[in-house]
Amino acid sequence: DTRLYKRSKEIIQELLEREKEITRLHDKVVKHEGQLEIMIDDVDQPKMEQAYRDEHHDLIQEMEAYEIEYQKTKKLLFTLISEIIKKEKQHHLLN
Repeated sequence: DTRLYKRSKEIIQELLEREKEITRLHDKVVKHEGQLEIMIDDVDQPKMEQAYRDEHHDLIQEMEAYEIEYQKTKKLLFTLISEIIKKEKQHHLLN
């Protein structure tokens, strides 16, 4: 079915985009984690500590946005798979 094929190509593209995005987010989190010492050392650095907290807040928002997009993509994938299974069952019953 060309309609299902086209949708599957779109979902594959979405999955590839999610993969790139999670890799980028992972790298940001690792870098952020490496800067954690700013918060736990005994040196008072209010500007740097505030910048760290701001970056932390931004990362949380990015991760939440990623989760929403991931769930949408996952739902599209499972809907497509369900349709394919239904079509296969119909085809099997007709033969």
